[in-house]
Amino acid sequence: MSSPSTPEKAFFTHLNTGVRKRNLAAFYFIAFMTICLASVINMLQPFMLSEFLGLPTSAHGVPTGKLALASELVIIGLVGTYGILSDRMGRRFIYGLGLLIVGVGFAITPLSRSLETLVLTRCIYAIGAAAITSMLAIVLADYVVDKDRGKATGVMGFMNGLGAMFSALLLVKIPSMLTESGYDAITAGWLTYAGLAVMALVSAIVAWTMLSGVRPNRDQANTEKPLSFMEGSRVGVAAAKDPGVALSYAASFVARPDLAIVALFVPLWISRFGQDNLGMSVQEAVA
Repeated sequence: MSSPSTPEKAFFTHLNTGVRKRNLAAFYFIAFMTICLASVINMLQPFMLSEFLGLPTSAHGVPTGKLALASELVIIGLVGTYGILSDRMGRRFIYGLGLLIVGVGFAITPLSRSLETLVLTRCIYAIGAAAITSMLAIVLADYVVDKDRGKATGVMGFMNGLGAMFSALLLVKIPSMLTESGYDAITAGWLTYAGLAVMALVSAIVAWTMLSGVRPNRDQANTEKPLSFMEGSRVGVAAAKDPGVALSYAASFVARPDLAIVALFVPLWISRFGQDNLGMSVQEAVA
């Protein structure tokens, strides 16, 4: 058996000192759940707008844009903050906290009966979403040696893809399956969002108990006194002077709106097509 200080190898990659196989396995599971929970909320949005807010399908575009704007503003405001806080408070604490807040956001979403309250619940969800999306890249960088990070990113991307498929092929069908079983649409919605909240809670427990509590000693900065919040902010901004980092910042700037358009408005189009052209209910069209 390896000693606690001996680097291990898992999932085709070599781990940084202090990281165990179970830590990386837990991270990949949480990566699966992160994208699963991040994608399903947009996939279910036509159902929420139709059944809980009573909006016709033709009127879903503007509310969807407002919800996206509110959540993106929250994420933009917090994602860097969570990165800095994770240096001081630990990755697993921030990751678990984010998943817990996401669960709260799911649990209270069915309380919405107006666009204003739905925006409020979506902002609460976004507070958690900012944490879990920022932790994906940070934890991966902590766990795997630099030369194997490409392979580790590939495995993480594979798990992300499985999470998105799980949402698209199963989770979005839950309201339809429940209504077919005899539940009314509102009850089906409550049960669906409650189940998603439980999934987020379980993932938070996994993060708190199975992710590594030790930040690997990969560089000299890790042995020094933690940076203050303002110092950490300045380091992040100054990093843009590196051409590679600047390119990654620019790529993220381009990719985020493209992802938002696909994730938000394709489900609306599919839902409207199913209802207007195929005679489906909103639950069937979303499924």
